[in-house]
Amino acid sequence: MPSSDVFTGITEAMVYTAIADVLDPELDESLVKLGFIDSVQINDRDIIVAFKLPTYWCAPNFAYLMAADLRNRVQTIPGVRSVRILLLDHCTDEEVSTGVNTGKSFTEAFPDEAEDNLEELRLIFLRKGFLVRQDTLLRQLQKAGVDEATLLSLRV
Repeated sequence: MPSSDVFTGITEAMVYTAIADVLDPELDESLVKLGFIDSVQINDRDIIVAFKLPTYWCAPNFAYLMAADLRNRVQTIPGVRSVRILLLDHCTDEEVSTGVNTGKSFTEAFPDEAEDNLEELRLIFLRKGFLVRQDTLLRQLQKAGVDEATLLSLRV
């Protein structure tokens, strides 16, 4: 643990807790669980989080979503002064890192290429992840012997 943690109270554990629910939109799994977080550096109240994706050619819009989500979550930690997110070993690592760290939108970071509204894309993948989890649950309930009529009558 860096000695600066003693002065600020910001710890690596706090950073990992803050980013624990940042998802890979395609895999619908936490970046932390997937092992995509390469490093967390704490220098006084300044935080740097570096992450790597499993492929060099991962879609830039997905990489941008993940980087932006990481930044937003780390910024919620009390006492944080600045946050830098670094995407490593990716075909657009410089554009993603610079864009996210300077507060640009995806289309501003990729002016000649981007047309996507990332919020719409985020919602699409959140819905898909939810439907996959529902499907998994329903299949497990069927395997456990719950009949279709009972499944259809279930309510939250």
